[in-house]
Amino acid sequence: MEKAGTATRRYHQVPATEWDALRDRLTKPDPDRRVLLRGAVVISMDPEINDLAAGDVLIERVDLPEPHRGDLLAAVERGD
Repeated sequence: MEKAGTATRRYHQVPATEWDALRDRLTKPDPDRRVLLRGAVVISMDPEINDLAAGDVLIERVDLPEPHRGDLLAAVERGD
């Protein structure tokens, strides 16, 4: 969402066009795609890992079963 060397922006400060571009990048099939979310609130379901108020998340090769893929796309379209 932001270019290297730019200031961190809050969710509401990101233009809709950038959210649309991110949605397109996340939903187009590309097995070699990597997406880095910087400064994200990270909520872990692993009891050995604490939640993070601000952390970086690297998403690599997301292979969701078809039923879950529809759930993810619906959440993206709703803006969840």
